Amino acid sequence: MIDHNHKYLIAQAFLACEAVKVAEPGQAFRLRSGRSSDYYVDCRKVTLSSKGAALLGEGFVQELRKIIIDLHYGPPLAGPILCLGATGVGGQALLGATLAVAGQSGLPLCGFVDRGLTKAHGLLQRFEGQLRPDLPVVLLDDILTTGGTLVELTSALKAELQVEPVAALYAVDREEGGAERLADCNLKARAMLTAAELLELAGLRKSP
Repeated sequence: MIDHNHKYLIAQAFLACEAVKVAEPGQAFRLRSGRSSDYYVDCRKVTLSSKGAALLGEGFVQELRKIIIDLHYGPPLAGPILCLGATGVGGQALLGATLAVAGQSGLPLCGFVDRGLTKAHGLLQRFEGQLRPDLPVVLLDDILTTGGTLVELTSALKAELQVEPVAALYAVDREEGGAERLADCNLKARAMLTAAELLELAGLRKSP
C-alpha cells in the first residue's frame, strides 16, 4: 500500500479539483451502478489534471512494483514486463498517467484500451494499443463500486483472446462489494484510497 503522506497528497488533489461532493441532508447522488449515495467522487477531474495524474500515476507504479514481486515470475530480459488495460474515460486517463510515470522511473510497461465494441473499419479491433497475451495483464480504473466495469472487461478478454488478467488497480474503493466481486474473478483488487479515507483526509468527514 502507498504511504499515508501520498494518500494525503492524493486526497488534497481531489479537494483542489472539487472532485468530491457531499449531498445536502435528505438528498443523494445516483451512481452508475444504480445505487444512491450521500457523496459523489468524480475521479476524472483529478486524472485529467497534471498534478492529480502525476500523483495517481506514481501511486499506481508503486503498487505495480509490488504486484510484480508477488507474481514470482521471470520477466522478459527486454521490453515490457507487464501489460496494463483500461476502459472508459477514467480508466484510460489513469492508463496514460501510469505509463508516463512508469517510463520516467525506468519500469517498462505497455498498455491497451477497450473500445467496448469491435470497430467496423480499419483493423476491426476491439482492443487498441499493445495487448500482450504473453505478459501478466493488470486492469486499471478510477473508482470501484460494484466492480461491474472490470468484470465485463475481464469476461471479454477471456472470451475473445483467452487472456486472464491477474489484478485490478483503482484510485478509490467505495467498499460496496466490488473487491469481493473481482476476487471471484481471480482478480486481486488494490486501491490508492478507500472512500472513507478520501473523505477524512480531504476534511469532508471525520472517522467514526
